[in-house]
Amino acid sequence: MAEDNGGGANIQTAFYDSWGLSDEDKGYIQSSNYQDASAVVKALRETKSYVGADKNDLIRVPKADKDGNRDLSEVFKALGRPEKAEDYQFGDTDFAKAAAQKLFDIGITSKQASALMEFMTEQDNANKAKSDEEWNTSVEKGIAALKKEWGADYEANIAVMQQAMRDIVEKTGFTQDELDKIEQTLGTDKATKLFYAIGASNGGIKNLQNYNAGQETPEIAAYKLKEMMSDKETAKLLAQKDHKTMSEVKRLTELSMRG
Repeated sequence: MAEDNGGGANIQTAFYDSWGLSDEDKGYIQSSNYQDASAVVKALRETKSYVGADKNDLIRVPKADKDGNRDLSEVFKALGRPEKAEDYQFGDTDFAKAAAQKLFDIGITSKQASALMEFMTEQDNANKAKSDEEWNTSVEKGIAALKKEWGADYEANIAVMQQAMRDIVEKTGFTQDELDKIEQTLGTDKATKLFYAIGASNGGIKNLQNYNAGQETPEIAAYKLKEMMSDKETAKLLAQKDHKTMSEVKRLTELSMRG
């Protein structure tokens, strides 16, 4: 607002000059940069909305100390942080305890912590499913490679490998889980050939428990059939259509195909 001072010059006056304010109050308005009376009224309304609010809905942020640190314990509590880290109820494992303590220290609320742990669990499950799928694919490829390499000897060689693994567990103290880790490290095809080599050096298929017990399995039948077909005398008898030899070949063939 401008006023005429009687000499023809205009003097600029502030919008609050006629309010009867003290110099201190005028200085406050000036320092607050209120542009007009409406701005002052708006600020007053906003202030009253806070003053009239429930004290439990207001959070007072403490001032920082000389090092710039603030004790935000009461702020975190008001926002929903539990009384102690154990109240997150993550579990008793070392990781769970460490995670709970870290979340407590940085002021995470119970609701936020639950949402975070739910997200992490979902991610872990997704990663595990992906890992399992990749491993299953790797196993299938390994088995396919072995079948191609070993051909008709595949079933018999697998039986030798399995017997070798049983012997290792029973005689050396290795656990099946430890042997499984070897497979995971080397891959199915390499691990299978490793254990087969161990079994072959220890008597091969003739070292099988079923073989020694006189119990024929498809694998043992396949091995016996292979031995018969590589024997010159058997070849001669087959050429002569020897009934007994032909019957035995047929029997072993049918049994081996059940594997």
